Amino acid sequence: MKIGFYSAVFPDLPIEDVADWAAGEGFDCLEIDFNRHIVDSAKIEKVVGAVRKVGLDVSSITLFGTLLTSDRRQQEKIRETAKNLVLAASAAEVFATVFFSGRDESLSAADNYESLAHFLKRLEEESSPGATKIVLENWPGFHKNSIATTPQGWHTLFARLESTRIGLEFDPSHLLIQGIESLAAYAEVQERVFLIHAKDAKLHPEKVQSEGYYGAWWNYRLPGLGDLDWNNFLGTLRRSQYSGPLIIEHEDFQFGFPAGNLELRKDGLRQSRELLRRGLI
Repeated sequence: MKIGFYSAVFPDLPIEDVADWAAGEGFDCLEIDFNRHIVDSAKIEKVVGAVRKVGLDVSSITLFGTLLTSDRRQQEKIRETAKNLVLAASAAEVFATVFFSGRDESLSAADNYESLAHFLKRLEEESSPGATKIVLENWPGFHKNSIATTPQGWHTLFARLESTRIGLEFDPSHLLIQGIESLAAYAEVQERVFLIHAKDAKLHPEKVQSEGYYGAWWNYRLPGLGDLDWNNFLGTLRRSQYSGPLIIEHEDFQFGFPAGNLELRKDGLRQSRELLRRGLI
């Protein structure tokens, strides 16, 4: 498995500097944050070329912003950006494009799933056959109400989608904070998992009584510093013959996230890479 990281951890560096550092440190690939390091789909070919020039693969390009919202103008804007991104990423032969579901509070749950499935089908139909994968990350959203972020939600969505190009960027940290066992969840949808975010979460159950499940009773950590059993998780990936990349998503405040000490952020990525490499041996 190739190991890379999500470029959003370096919002203060141009993508050329991010790629140079990553290549020098022995990473294999990058997941590029669209809003921070591309901005305009017309620049995708140039940005992807700069990353590949230093010997790295581009695992994916991620667009932050939800495909479902009750703000019709905002939904139209993000969907137009998503369409242009998929077309440009397909032309540049990028492996995957990553999006977030969200929820339209003015619609029923069933109508939300229908709207999302319809749009994802359009993305696939309007891009080249066999082109970039179209995937959703299972982030539950700021308000913890996004659809298609749990096993039940995945089955509900995929029942409406037969395509083998539409799938998931599987992030176990988002399952941990919801009380969902990661390995069992992965086993249910492994054929739909094209990318994996290597991110952990530390749970503090002693805080639940005072803050509740919607409070700050957990925090994201780098792999190995939270409650996920990474040896078991990586072993399961090997046994399932998962062949996609492992992308470190650095959202660990103790290692400089979001824009703190630069060397501390880099050190967090180095430590995570070594842990993952050891677990893959």
